[in-house]
Amino acid sequence: MKGGSAESGGGGVEPRFRVSTARLAGAVLAAGLGSAAVAAVLGHRFADAAGGAAFGAAISGSTALLGVLILKPWKERPASDWMTSWLAATVVRLLLTPLAAGSLYSALPLPGKPFLLAVAGTYLACLAAESVVLARDVGRALSEAAPARGTTDPPGDRS
Repeated sequence: MKGGSAESGGGGVEPRFRVSTARLAGAVLAAGLGSAAVAAVLGHRFADAAGGAAFGAAISGSTALLGVLILKPWKERPASDWMTSWLAATVVRLLLTPLAAGSLYSALPLPGKPFLLAVAGTYLACLAAESVVLARDVGRALSEAAPARGTTDPPGDRS
């Protein structure tokens, strides 16, 4: 999260920072593995579902980690660019996940419901974990930069 500042379009100084790559990738990996563990437990209970659930969790977890690589959290950017970059990585992941899942499902004889539930569950768990980490890092960087830019009180609220 270290960084400098850059001129923004409004003439002010906009903070530049990096997002913690280890924390972001770790959160996505932990969410993916947690979802895969749930799929494995349910798959153990229903033996015919184990393979489909494992493949579904692997597909979504892999595309989530690919989304982190597309985001390039190690690259220093202005604050206004982070959410745009995250949205672009999310759109790529949103397109690749069903494409990869559909390809795998049509190539292998997998049970449909466990596979689909694992794909969706892992996708949502990884997206939530990534969102929380990214929001915390961006919020922390902006709050650290706020005193350098002056007061954060709204103009009409000064007494």
